[in-house]
Amino acid sequence: MSKYTTPDFSSVALITIDMQQDTLDDQPFEVPGTSALLSTLKRLLESFREAGKPMIHIVRIYQPYGSNVHQCRREQVEQGAQLVLAGSPGCEIASGLLMVSKTL
Repeated sequence: MSKYTTPDFSSVALITIDMQQDTLDDQPFEVPGTSALLSTLKRLLESFREAGKPMIHIVRIYQPYGSNVHQCRREQVEQGAQLVLAGSPGCEIASGLLMVSKTL
C-alpha cells in the first residue's frame, strides 16, 4: 500500500445494486448468487449503520408494457413477465436490508 492506494475508511459509502425481491433465487429476474449474499450483506449494512456511514440502494424499476425496460428484457415484459415492475412486491428491496424504524 502507498499513500495513493491505501483505503480511506473515513469517507466510504456502501452501494447495493439490484438487491430486490425479484432478483432473488427462483424469482422472475433471478440474479444467481443474490440470495446467498443476503446474510452477509445484512451484517455489512448493520456495520455501516452503526458507524453512521452512508448506504445507497440502486434499484431497477420497470414500467408496465416495457416502456423503460432494457432491450434484452423488453419482449419478456411486453409478453406479461413481471420483472421489478413499479409498485409490485418484486420491485421492493430484499427483506431485511432496509433499516426498520424503532418505535419509542
